[in-house]
Amino acid sequence: MSNLDIHSEKRGEWHVVTVPAGIRVTVYSLPNKKAAVAARDAIAAGVPDFPWGVDKDGLKAAVGAFVESQGMPLGEAVTRALAAVPAADPGGWNRISIESMDASRAAHRAFIERENADGYTELVKVSDIETGDEISFKYTVTRTRYGFTGMAPLGKGPGSARTVVVRATVTGEGRVMTRSGNNYDEGVSGLRFPLTDATWTDENGSSGPLEAAVTVDWLAGVRRRPRKG
Repeated sequence: MSNLDIHSEKRGEWHVVTVPAGIRVTVYSLPNKKAAVAARDAIAAGVPDFPWGVDKDGLKAAVGAFVESQGMPLGEAVTRALAAVPAADPGGWNRISIESMDASRAAHRAFIERENADGYTELVKVSDIETGDEISFKYTVTRTRYGFTGMAPLGKGPGSARTVVVRATVTGEGRVMTRSGNNYDEGVSGLRFPLTDATWTDENGSSGPLEAAVTVDWLAGVRRRPRKG
C-alpha cells in the first residue's frame, strides 16, 4: 500500500488516519481503532473523486485537478467528510471547524451584498486609492492592557478584538505605516490616509464618527464607490 493511500494504524496510544493534503501528509488522530476506521471510510466515501492511491510524483497534479473540479481545497473536502459522520469525528472538532468556516463565508457574502447595495461596488488595491475616493474597508480593533488600540471611541466591548467597517472620503495622499516601525501600536502595515466624514459600524450595527486615525492594511479588501465624472 502506498504511503499516500488512506490508511489507519496505531501509533503509541493513538489510532490515526493518514491522507495527503496538498503536498503534505495530514494525520488525523482518533481515540480508538473504531473511530479511525470510521474516519478512513468517511473520507473514502465523502471524497470519492480523489485518486487516493496516486504516487508522490502525481500528487501535486491530482490535488490541483481536484480543486479545479470541486471548487475547494482537498483538506476542506476531507474535513467536511469527517464532519458528516459523527463516529469519524468523536470530538466534534471537524464539525465545529466547518460550522465556523461556513458562518464566516456567509458573513462575508452578506458584507459584500451590503456594500454593493450602498454603492461601494469596486474592489481596489490600497495602492490605487486616490484623493477624493469614497472608500469602505474592514478594520480590526485590538485590545491590549492599555485598552483598545487603533480607534476611539469604541468603549470596552466584549472580547479581545472587534471588527468594524470604516467608511470615509480620502482627502490626501496616504502615509506609509509599518507594524515593525512607525505603527507597532496598531500592528498594521499599510497606508494611513487623511479622511473626512469618517464613520465606523460594528458587527452589531452600532456606529459612530471615527475619531482616531487608522491604517488601511495592505491586505485589506478595500471597496470604493465609482469615481464621479
